[in-house]
Amino acid sequence: MDAFLNLKMGVQLLMTSLILLLGTITCILSKEVKIAVLLPFNEARMFSLQKVRPAIEYAIDDVHNETDYVKDIEFKVTYKDTNCKAPDGMKAAVMDVYDYDRPPNVFFGPVCDYTLAPVARQVLFWNIPLISVGAFSRDFTDYHSTEYRLLTRVGPMTFDSMCDTYLKIIKFHNWNKFIVIYDKEGQNDKMDGFCHLATSSLHFATTDQAPNVSQDYFKILGDYSDILRKEVGLNYAVIDVFILS
Repeated sequence: MDAFLNLKMGVQLLMTSLILLLGTITCILSKEVKIAVLLPFNEARMFSLQKVRPAIEYAIDDVHNETDYVKDIEFKVTYKDTNCKAPDGMKAAVMDVYDYDRPPNVFFGPVCDYTLAPVARQVLFWNIPLISVGAFSRDFTDYHSTEYRLLTRVGPMTFDSMCDTYLKIIKFHNWNKFIVIYDKEGQNDKMDGFCHLATSSLHFATTDQAPNVSQDYFKILGDYSDILRKEVGLNYAVIDVFILS
């Protein structure tokens, strides 16, 4: 329930901010705000339609009931399935919800990184803001001022946060090398490429922030015991081992 209320409050804040922005710029002449929500419909995915839709509907009701400024505004919400896949996400954005004569005022989602990236680039040509609780990978930080200028990340964390925390641990213990053991397809039921993107972010963050720390990586191609015996062993017993699977 707490997670739902936090999500609802976040969506409500976004809606109110959007209305105020539109009111300032366009006076909302159409009296309609079009919201395109691009999410995976598969309930196993993070921030799936089943998890997010109730919060959006609840937030719209609250905005209408508590804010006189938008009492006459109609929120028209369109939900489309991205299937957490880049082609499906682009189809949903370009073919299913974009209308040249009356385009959406804002996109909520996509969430999965590989699905979000092409849509976040495309909205630049439409000049439409995109808000996502995803965008975990480092690229969305590195290229925010160029490729992803209209993307706003509102998620609870990103891989940047994970890397900063981990590097603080390394520096605190004065470790000078580490090994990451990861499954390239780990957590793919939640988000495609999750462990791969996390590992990549950790690599580049370490290179930038702790260049004197040596690092190595091994994909999980067999069982843990075999990898730990052959790749870590006693020779590396004093280093840090970070397992992503």
